[in-house]
Amino acid sequence: MKKNYIFFSILLSFLLVGNKVTAMMCCHAGEHHYEEKVGKKKAKAEIKESFYSTIYTCPMHPEIQQEKPGNCPKCKMELQKKQILMTYACPEEDCEIQKAKPGKCPKCGKELIKCEIKSFCQKCGEEVEESQLIKPKKEDIKLRSVKNEEIGKKVFCPVMKKEFVVSKKTKAVDYNDKSYYLCCGFCEKEILKNPQKYIIICPRCGEQVNPEDLKQKPIKSLKSEVPKEEKPTFRDVTTDEIGKEAVCVVMNKKFKVSQKAKVAVYKGKEYYLCCPGCDTEFIEDPEKFIK
Repeated sequence: MKKNYIFFSILLSFLLVGNKVTAMMCCHAGEHHYEEKVGKKKAKAEIKESFYSTIYTCPMHPEIQQEKPGNCPKCKMELQKKQILMTYACPEEDCEIQKAKPGKCPKCGKELIKCEIKSFCQKCGEEVEESQLIKPKKEDIKLRSVKNEEIGKKVFCPVMKKEFVVSKKTKAVDYNDKSYYLCCGFCEKEILKNPQKYIIICPRCGEQVNPEDLKQKPIKSLKSEVPKEEKPTFRDVTTDEIGKEAVCVVMNKKFKVSQKAKVAVYKGKEYYLCCPGCDTEFIEDPEKFIK
């Protein structure tokens, strides 16, 4: 009878401990899922006031930016296609109004200006793109036991994003000359499974950062060196030209010049256009027709 009592007591103890561990893991997982969900909502909220735009820029001279393909006016290299985050912002420096579409500032009534959004590390204030952030590979991450001098320290868990006190059971990982401490078994598994999600380092200051926490702000004073595009001008045909045979640069066919015809002047040369529709086509992309 006494043996049975001892057996059931031990069994009950195991069940209670097991339930407690399971509850803790579920709690950790739940917290983590909630934080992840909130982070996604924040990101979605930011996107509403911004948009991605395609530009062409020189890899050697990043200040050269334009909306169409071409060559760098400085080094003659072919411009590379790049996606940048943009917004329409109030020109006033102290105003934070940003919109995804053009319009007027609801505060001061000034016309919103199109400008690039750049990211800055909140810890060092330096400009940094998300693609520049340092992230470890799976093979770089190995769990280790904590040292005696680390026990009792107040540290930050990169998975749960909260502070805790290091105990003998705490595990840590070392990366980029820094130690990262994990508060529980769940976090240990998570860091091994996806270290790039939890260890993210700013290349400027070397501190742990979250991509969601990168401060984004529009560069209102940014003046890119965009080569000025020469646009065609138009003139009416002269009396002497009426009735003559000419070739329409858009339609690429001969026609008799009438009073309705136009002559486009582009890069020092003249081109005949047979109708108003051809005028519009030529204005949009003259290079397409003169090649």
